[in-house]
Amino acid sequence: MEAAAKCPKTSRKIFRDKGYRPEQVFSMDETGLFWKKMPSWTYLMKDKARASSFKAQTDRVTLIMCGNAASFMLKPCLIHKAANPRALKNKNNGLLPVFWMHNPKAWITKVLTDHWFIQSVIPQGRQYLNDLDLEFKVLLIMDNAGGHHVDLYYDRVQVKFLPDSTTYGPGRDPCASRYFTPGTPSSTF
Repeated sequence: MEAAAKCPKTSRKIFRDKGYRPEQVFSMDETGLFWKKMPSWTYLMKDKARASSFKAQTDRVTLIMCGNAASFMLKPCLIHKAANPRALKNKNNGLLPVFWMHNPKAWITKVLTDHWFIQSVIPQGRQYLNDLDLEFKVLLIMDNAGGHHVDLYYDRVQVKFLPDSTTYGPGRDPCASRYFTPGTPSSTF
């Protein structure tokens, strides 16, 4: 919690010393979405809720969202298992409303983080700031997840990683993790 207390002071110092405007400060985070998965619990009795040959779907996608402090959102990034899924056969992925990437497990990796940074953040950020007649100078704030490339570099772009204790989620926040851990009283019926 000490790192979380220092974070706002550190951020204000960076904004003041480097002269960032809200339009130049971007924050990125990703989330996994099991878009075909059924709920893990139901109000029916457990033995009645399952069919004998039922196998749960676990199709996963990862969604990356990035926006700035002035409420501008970059085009979302979607990581799917397939480079060209059957549903998008003969379609141009560049025309989709998302920046499309693929990985066999649909997870973010260091290579995909680098690709997203160079192919999505830089051009969109440059265009956005150019449209506002602001200089291209960007502060990108990211959590320090294992799939993030820590050596992201581009001229006039500073990447700042949040300390471990300031990012929350299952397994990181003891209060929240008990709601997501299988076998705990709050996650079973």
